[in-house]
Amino acid sequence: MSGGTFDYKQFHLNDIASDIEMELSLKKEEHSGIIAFEMYDIMVSLRKLSSRIHDLDYYLAGDYGEDTYIKKLGERK
Repeated sequence: MSGGTFDYKQFHLNDIASDIEMELSLKKEEHSGIIAFEMYDIMVSLRKLSSRIHDLDYYLAGDYGEDTYIKKLGERK
């Protein structure tokens, strides 16, 4: 497995995002609109951050060169 610079902790962010998604799908009606929106926003942010950390991890571990890492940065915009 590649990477490992951060002991794959970025995947914990995906786990939290999935837990939030599950909560929203099962109990959305229990949360007011503003709370549900905040939960959704956090879920999306966590997934994006996890992806960014993953790419940085690969760069720092030598799996991505500078050009590839910069290309990955550009793909997010």
